[in-house]
Amino acid sequence: MYHQFMELRVVWFVAVSLWLARLSPVLASGFGKCPNYPSMPKFNMTKFLGKWYEVERSFYLPELASGCTTMTFENTTLRDEAGRSQLEISIKSVNQWTGNPSISIGEAVPESETSSIMNVQ
Repeated sequence: MYHQFMELRVVWFVAVSLWLARLSPVLASGFGKCPNYPSMPKFNMTKFLGKWYEVERSFYLPELASGCTTMTFENTTLRDEAGRSQLEISIKSVNQWTGNPSISIGEAVPESETSSIMNVQ
């Protein structure tokens, strides 16, 4: 009886190990450093403003239940200490399990007027 139990544990361990090895490319996307992409030259902030809909996402455990995510970028009259304009960002999503909405509001400051690189808080 003990021998059969140990065999089952070994089979289970091998099966789970193979399953995790198969998932490793998926799990690896959430760890490590992000790739360094070049910024968009001559970025037009006005064309970027408005509502954006999330159509795909990488696996991120804290966002497992969220969906129907939108991001709205709005111009403000505020400027930072360097004189750069600020954008207001609102991120809205719905918890797929409870149906409760979630809204996060922050701001983004571009590196320059034509830069696509922004500092977001």
